[in-house]
Amino acid sequence: MLFESVILDVVGHCNGKCPYCVTGARKARISSLMSPDTLARVLDILIQHKAIGSNTLFQLYCWGEPFLHSDL
Repeated sequence: MLFESVILDVVGHCNGKCPYCVTGARKARISSLMSPDTLARVLDILIQHKAIGSNTLFQLYCWGEPFLHSDL
């Protein structure tokens, strides 16, 4: 199965304070960070199982802010 889109949240929080957002409306805190090694392993597995291809849309966020990750 080839996914059209894959979304990974590499940072489980956001520093925004948007009142309408379930992530940013709360006090900003680090809840979880995906390590670069884990991200690489996930990508390797997806490629190995032919789950993603050159046309797969790949996003590094869902509710978190990926630019808050100091190692990425």
